[in-house]
Amino acid sequence: MSGASPSEPVASPARRKRTLRSALARLVREPLVHFLALGVLLFAGEKLLRGASADDRTIVITRATVAHLERELAAELGRAPSRAELDRALARYKLEEAAYREALRLGLDRTDPAVRTRLVTRVRELYDKLEIPEQPTPAELDAFLAEHRPLYELPARFSFEHAFVERSQPDAAKRVETLREALARGAPVAGLGDAFERGTTFSAQTFEDIARVFGFPFAVAVRRQEPGTVVTIESSHGYHAVRVIEKTPPTLPPRALLEPRLVRDYQIAKSGERSDAALEKLAAKYTFVEEGSR
Repeated sequence: MSGASPSEPVASPARRKRTLRSALARLVREPLVHFLALGVLLFAGEKLLRGASADDRTIVITRATVAHLERELAAELGRAPSRAELDRALARYKLEEAAYREALRLGLDRTDPAVRTRLVTRVRELYDKLEIPEQPTPAELDAFLAEHRPLYELPARFSFEHAFVERSQPDAAKRVETLREALARGAPVAGLGDAFERGTTFSAQTFEDIARVFGFPFAVAVRRQEPGTVVTIESSHGYHAVRVIEKTPPTLPPRALLEPRLVRDYQIAKSGERSDAALEKLAAKYTFVEEGSR
C-alpha cells in the first residue's frame, strides 16, 4: 500500500487556492501582460470599427436602381440613353446617394426643420394617394360653399364720378366744396373742376382698382358710401368731389363655372381630413414622454 512520503506533505485545498491567487496577482502586475492585453483590445476594437465603418459606407447599386435610372433618362430624352449618358446619370446618382447618407449620418433628418417638414409632407402625400377622391353630393357642395363662400365670391364693384381740384390751386379746398354742392344738385360732372389724367367717370371698379389710381384711403372712403352720396375726398393727387353711382356687393360666379373648382377644393379638404385622421392613428402607436414630466 503506497502513501505520501513524510518528507512531502500534501497541501490543503485552502493553501492551494491562496497560492494560485498570489500567482495571478503577480501576473496581473507584470507590465508585459498589460501591454499584451492592451494590444488585444486595440486590435479587436479596430476590427470592430473598421467592419462597422465599411458596412455604413457601402452603397449597393442594384440592377433595379440602374433600370430605374435608365427609364427616367429615357423619359427625359425621349429615346433610349447611350452608355455614356447612363454612366453620367449613374455617377450623379452616386454623388446624391452619398450626400443623402451623409445627411442621415449627421442627423439632418432629425435636426433640420426644413428636412423634417419635407418628410412629414411626403408621409401625408403617401396617405393621400391611398385614398380615392370621393365625388361630393350637391348637398355636400352646397354646405362646403356656404362655409367657404368668401373664397369664391367675385369682389364688390363701385361706379362713381368725380370733379377734381389740384392741390396747388388757390382756395383748392373751397373750390372742391363748391363742386360737391353742384354735384349734389345733380349737375353733370363734365366740365367741372380741373383736368384729371384718368378721366372723370369710373365704372365697375374693384377696391384694388380704385386704390391703384387714387390711393388706399380714397378707396376706403368710396367703399363706405352708398349710391347717390356726394362727398369730398382727398387723395395724393388733390381734392375730389365724388358722386357714387352704383355699388355692387360681392357675388358668386355662375355655378356651372364654379363647380369644377368647388369639387376639386372639396376633395382636397376631405383628403386633408383623412390624412390627419391617419396620422393620428399612426401617432397612437408611439409613446411620447416629455422630459421633466412625471
